[in-house]
Amino acid sequence: MFKKISIIYLIVFMFSTSLFPATKLIVRKPYHKKVNYPKAQNKPDWISGISREYPENKYLISIGKANSLRIAEENARMNMSELFNVEIEVKQEDGGVATITSTESLMVGLELKSYWVDENGIYYVLAIINREKASELLRKKIQKINNYIEYLMNSSEKSKSNLPYAVKLKKILNKIKLREMYNLEFRVVSSNKKGVISKYSKLDILKLLKETSESTVKQ
Repeated sequence: MFKKISIIYLIVFMFSTSLFPATKLIVRKPYHKKVNYPKAQNKPDWISGISREYPENKYLISIGKANSLRIAEENARMNMSELFNVEIEVKQEDGGVATITSTESLMVGLELKSYWVDENGIYYVLAIINREKASELLRKKIQKINNYIEYLMNSSEKSKSNLPYAVKLKKILNKIKLREMYNLEFRVVSSNKKGVISKYSKLDILKLLKETSESTVKQ
């Protein structure tokens, strides 16, 4: 009798385990952000905003501070962008107005170089921009605008009396606004506080536009 009961229990157990296999406990590893820049072991000098490794005459630096590394990185980028927080409004051909922010081009050159965690678990992140590289980038952008302005001016010389000339002058004014923004940035990152010298100024174009408008009225 006992053997029969044991066999029955064994069959029931085998049947139940085949239908309801044991659930595996899945243990997830904690997420750690991959960092491509080193952690400072001791309190770095750049915490104060001045760095021997990245001197002010060669680099722009900013510090981000937060309870997490990710937010500290975002704060470092935001603090750097505030150095170039310039916005301009450019009139479009359909009559609308587009707002252009200056920081986007320069932030491409931003690098995160180091981070440190204090005894309270607060994260500090160092962000830098190489002044020489940023200056060269802006110089090329300004030169490209100047080349375009000169092209429009040369192509407009043949048709000063008709409406397309005024349209081209307005296009040039928009480009000059953009150029002024880049020049503001250029003066921040370079030692040249005058900016990049250009052949046509805003006053030159405004004068030509006024003359064109007056000549159109007379006709």
